[in-house]
Amino acid sequence: LAAAHGLPAPAGFVNDFAGILTPDAKAALEAKLQAFERESNHEISIATVANLEGDTIEGFAEEVFEAWGIGKEKADNGVLILVALEERAMRIEVGYGLEGALTDAQSFWIIEKVMKPAFQAGDFSTGLDGAVDKIIAATRGEAIPNYAPSPLRNIGNSSNVFLLPLFFFMWLTSVLARSKSWWAGGIIGA
Repeated sequence: LAAAHGLPAPAGFVNDFAGILTPDAKAALEAKLQAFERESNHEISIATVANLEGDTIEGFAEEVFEAWGIGKEKADNGVLILVALEERAMRIEVGYGLEGALTDAQSFWIIEKVMKPAFQAGDFSTGLDGAVDKIIAATRGEAIPNYAPSPLRNIGNSSNVFLLPLFFFMWLTSVLARSKSWWAGGIIGA
């Protein structure tokens, strides 16, 4: 196993480089992940880091996932839970072999509804344990909510959505009004 971003090779499934877990919490998570790997042949790894060293959470997670070879080689059935303490960033990286069982929208829901609330309360072990439980449930076919940020939320309020077609129509009529065609310029432009 290769190193990624200066991280050493993983020592088990739980690698707490940021030091946010108690020894008991780390041991309990490790035992749970080992049992899951034995029964399912899937691998879930956890990595906590102090910071992303200037990288994005996505880039960092991909590099660690590949360097550590998470999942079985032919099946690509691994999951990485990455937590970057300084950036307060979290990522669930899923191998191709499990993408049908654990979608991006489900991973986003796990981060938003399971990990973030616990982390904001300073309870990292509960957040990670809850995330592991939901990921295990998803691989077993249990329903995990799909949740993704709506592009409409970023617009502001929903009335703005109705203004977009109006602005498009006004722009189109102004273009047609400048046309040399009497039909397009005169009738439609008016």
